[in-house]
Parts: sequence; structure tokens; C-alpha cells
Amino acid sequence: MYKLSTSHAVQILSSAKISPDPLEWTVVGDGPGVFHFEDDIYCGFRARLFSNLEIKSLMAEIADIQNFILVNLSENRNITEKSIENLAVARYIRVINLSSCDMTDFGLEDLAKFPYLEYIDLSYCNRITERGLFHLKKCRNLKLIDLRGCSRLTHRSVDQLARPGLITRF
Repeated sequence: MYKLSTSHAVQILSSAKISPDPLEWTVVGDGPGVFHFEDDIYCGFRARLFSNLEIKSLMAEIADIQNFILVNLSENRNITEKSIENLAVARYIRVINLSSCDMTDFGLEDLAKFPYLEYIDLSYCNRITERGLFHLKKCRNLKLIDLRGCSRLTHRSVDQLARPGLITRF
């Protein structure tokens, strides 16, 4: 058994398997608080209206939890490349949802720091360009990248990510 303790107002989620599908994740409760999980259960969080500073503080609380694998920061316009740098301390993250965030090419460079990253949702991140996609090639464990609604990308630029075992939604 392990515990996740947070002083932040986040929604805590759990799942028996690694999945980007929100239907696979169950809401455990809302922080702040202490949450206990069986060793075979994964956990993560959904945060709204968070700033870069709050991300840094939250990551300090959970960075060493091996089963902490999901970060959902979707629709947080305050989330920038600095947030991704702050997330990188939680090295076990496998699923990141940054859809509709203010992400730029510089933020994608820091995604290569996540050695276990399997799923990333960057849909509707309208500042991402072909230059930023280059950094995603370094994420060798990726199984799915969602780039739908990224208006500065082209099919040609997204096709450069193609490799066996990688699903790209565009």
C-alpha cells in the first residue's frame, strides 16, 4: 500500500491499468488530503486553474511515487513550457493531458525528459509548430499522440512522427 498526500485542490484519480482514456480512471476524491492506494493501482490528478508555481509545489509532494502516472492539466491556459519543466521531476509519469493549454514548441522539448511517457494529448494547443514536433521524436515509449485541432501543424509535419507502434491523431 502507498499514499499520496497533497495540500492542493486537485481531483485525485485511480486506475487498475495505464490508459489515456478518462473512462478508465475513477475519481477517488478531491484534495487537499491524504489518499491511500493498493500497490497494483495507479494514481494521477486533474488540476484546474493551476499556475506554474502550483505545479512545482504539487510535483514536490508526489515526485517519488512510482504509481503516480497521470497528469491532466487540460484547459489550463496558465500552463506553459515552465510547467512542463516542473512536471519533469515526477519521472514516472506515463499519461499527460495538456489539451487546450498555452503550450509552445519550447515546452515540447521538456517532454523528452519523461522516460516512461506513453500517451500525450496536445489537442488544441494552437502555438505548437513543426519545429516542436521534432522533440517528440525523442519520446521513444510513446504509443499515442493527440494533435487534433493544432492549427499550425500540417499532415506532412505530423507524418514525420510516424513509426511502428505509435498512433497519431490529427
